[in-house]
Amino acid sequence: MTSLKYFRWSLAAPIALPLLLLPLWFLGMGMGGDGFFSSIIFVLMMSVVFGGAQYLLVLVPLMLWLLGKTPSSRGQIAWVLVSPLIYAPVQCLGLVLLHAATTNNWTDMAWRSALDFSPFAVGVAYCYVAMVLAGYGVLRWSQRIAPASA
Repeated sequence: MTSLKYFRWSLAAPIALPLLLLPLWFLGMGMGGDGFFSSIIFVLMMSVVFGGAQYLLVLVPLMLWLLGKTPSSRGQIAWVLVSPLIYAPVQCLGLVLLHAATTNNWTDMAWRSALDFSPFAVGVAYCYVAMVLAGYGVLRWSQRIAPASA
């Protein structure tokens, strides 16, 4: 596998990982379960519920724009590091729209709650970034991934 292919597939992690853990959610480990693992499953499921549509709104145009481009390994890592910051305004707007649609209220409270929640969403996004970069490091260390041209 090349690093370009790895980083392209890693863009699906925020949607794919919670879907892979969905059976554990239904077995009761996510909702109402005790312990650290059930808390992680809960956060991942809620990240898809409250941010999945917004993530797809960022992911699809980004994938279309990257189609046919072959950035260097450093360029790929830079995109991974910057992607949560690209996602943050879209997430904030999505939360405002969700709040306004459910409460039928467009006051500043919708913006305030979205701005309060956005740092948490960016934190979850950077957890995915750390996971992707750690996976890349392990694959490079084990020589199972070929770097792109520098």
